[in-house]
This record gives sequence, structure tokens and C-alpha cells, in this order.
Amino acid sequence: VGVINLSATTVVERIKFAYDLGVRDFQISLPSWGACTFDEIRRFFGQTCGQFSDCSFLHYNLVRSQRLITPEEYALLADEFENLVATKNGFQSVSEVTSLLTMAPTLQHFLTENGFALASLLGLEAGLLISISSINWKTAQHFYQICLERQYEQIARYILELNDILETLDDIIGNQGHMNGVYDKFFSKMLDEEFPLRLLPPYCYAQNESYYRFSRFLEKQYPHWTPLSKTD
Repeated sequence: VGVINLSATTVVERIKFAYDLGVRDFQISLPSWGACTFDEIRRFFGQTCGQFSDCSFLHYNLVRSQRLITPEEYALLADEFENLVATKNGFQSVSEVTSLLTMAPTLQHFLTENGFALASLLGLEAGLLISISSINWKTAQHFYQICLERQYEQIARYILELNDILETLDDIIGNQGHMNGVYDKFFSKMLDEEFPLRLLPPYCYAQNESYYRFSRFLEKQYPHWTPLSKTD
């Protein structure tokens, strides 16, 4: 169960609610009312991991929390809280990925496509936090496999394709929406055209015309990334 809120107290209340229903695995993010200092981060993990010691926690490290936890800080938190077991990160540089995977090796780190490919090329273990590659599960599975096998040329080709696809999607969406959900709904709609693009107010979202423009681009430029329902 993922729990995100501005208030640490509300986060704890929601964990307790799910705990009473039998849930023991949680995803948490830092409260985002203000950027936390490291002392405040330790206090937050004490309220969550520390209070629910028989549960396992994955921390989603995202910019929207106004404060990214560093690899050095993860190492300290992992030593203090044994039930902090995993992280989700968008790190993509060699220094970030290397530091994360070597400084906090007791945690299972999930990285988006660029970071995962980089980790594989460096011979480091990471999990794939699937993002834009979810538009075609079969091709995504192949991407995952070639990363495990460290097939350099194919990895490079896939990463160049995915980056071009994402940049094109950025251009198409433009100022129609800035929330992650705008992109996530495009990915889902590629697999199910009945999937709605709308977000709850007040957030803006992309229109169907933009989705079809993206779909046409994908079919023309990268047909192997089009959903299986359109190519089978």
C-alpha cells in the first residue's frame, strides 16, 4: 500500500488503518509541506519504520517531496531501520547510480529505464522501475533481458529510442499537464484505449487529440513499441 501525504501524522494513521486490515508492506514518501532536514527525515522514518517494526517499507524518492534522500543518507537510514528494504529512484548519472548501489547495498533499489540500463552496464544489481517502456510489455521484457545480459549495442539502441519517445511525448503534452499522472495515463491508454486521460481538479490533463498524435508518431517511428493489441 502506498501512503503519501503532507502530514506525517496522517501517513502514520493511514499505515495503521491498512495494518489493521492485514497489510504489512508499504511504500512511503517524505511529507512535502516543507523540505525536511536529515534530522526530520530520521524522525519520519522513526514514526513509520520504527513504529511498525514487523512491516517492510519501500521509500519512493521523488522531487515532489522537495527533498531527495542521498545515497549517503540511505546508508545511514538502512543501518538504523532494518525494515527499510527498498527504494524507488529516478537517478540517471553514473555517480548517482554507482553511489546509490554501492553505499546502501542492503536495500533493493528500483531505477527507471535509463538508470536501470546504466546499472546493468556497470555490473551493478538493480530492479527496473518500469515507466515509459510499459507501453509495450513484450518489448519492455526484452529490454529488461538484454540489460541483464549486458548486450551493449541493443541497450544503447533501446535507450536512445525511449529517450526520443519521451522527448516527443513532452513536446506533444506541452503545457496541457505537468503531473506524473498525465504521462502515466498516456502509457495506460496505449494498452486500453478506453482508459480516461482526465485528472481530478484542479490539475490539467492532456486531450485525446494529443494522445492520438502520440500514437501515430509511435506507429510510424517505433512500431515495435506500439501496444501488442495493435501489432498482433
